[in-house]
Formats: sequence, structure tokens, C-alpha cells
Amino acid sequence: MNSVKPYGLEVKNAPAYWSQGILWTILASSEQTGGLFSLMEELRSKNSGPLPHTHEQDEALYIIEGQITLIAGAEKITAKAGALAYIPARCVHSFRVDTQETRILNFYFPGGFESVPTKFGVPAKSRTLPPPNLKAPGTPEQMRTLFKRVGMVPLALPDVLRETR
Repeated sequence: MNSVKPYGLEVKNAPAYWSQGILWTILASSEQTGGLFSLMEELRSKNSGPLPHTHEQDEALYIIEGQITLIAGAEKITAKAGALAYIPARCVHSFRVDTQETRILNFYFPGGFESVPTKFGVPAKSRTLPPPNLKAPGTPEQMRTLFKRVGMVPLALPDVLRETR
């Protein structure tokens, strides 16, 4: 019998965490979707974004507000509000936020990545960017272990990104 149940959730009532300079709001967890996907809203500041990495999940980014520059494989894409970017599993990718703040819907297929902000974040006290001096739980080694468990592999910074950072 399928234990996945329908549900509805407003973003203002979803669990939210501050981690790595980002406000992460969990809209659908792997547990809620039977492992099929996870969906998070991210609020990010200018010039933030992950370093080049790859992971075992397909990923999609929908830009709600703001703009990013995405490098995925050999593609360099400017994605503005209303744009969707799809990144297949095992594709090396990174992005940089180009505007003061950017709000992104971040989908992972299958789910599981949401365990990173829930485990290594702190519950957000407001729906804003985290304070700059926020101390998050966990050590770098614990984060590397969790990244490995969710299939994420950080890579060296390629020359193409060095010039855009």
C-alpha cells in the first residue's frame, strides 16, 4: 500500500532553515513524496551560488525573482524570473546570483537533498536571508559525509567560473 498522501502547504507555513547563507524553505520532502522528488524554495544573496559540483539527482531551477548565471556542462545560461533551467544527473554545474536577492524553486529528482539544510541549518527566525555571523551545526567532514550520502560531489573551480565570480 502506498503511504504517500496528498497535502497542501503555503510557503509561509513550510519549515524554513538558514544554512550556508541561504534561506531554505522545504515545500516537499523526499519522505512526503515517497522519495520521488523534493522541492525547496531558496532565497539567495548577490554573488552567492554553489561551486561546481555534480550529483546523482536530476535538478531543476525555476527562477521566481531575480536572475542567475548558470553553467551546466558546456552551456552558460542567464536565467531571469520566469525561467526554468534543467540539469540532468551527473552534469557538472554551478551558478551565481546576479541580482541583490534571488528567489528560486529548486527541484531534485529523486528527493533527498533537503536533508542538507535540515541537518546543517538552523530553524529560520524570519523569512529573510540569515544573519552573516550565523553559526550552523556540523563540521566540514560531517557535511562532506552527508553530501556523499545524497550523491553530491564537489569539484575544482574551472577557469570559466573563475572569470564570472
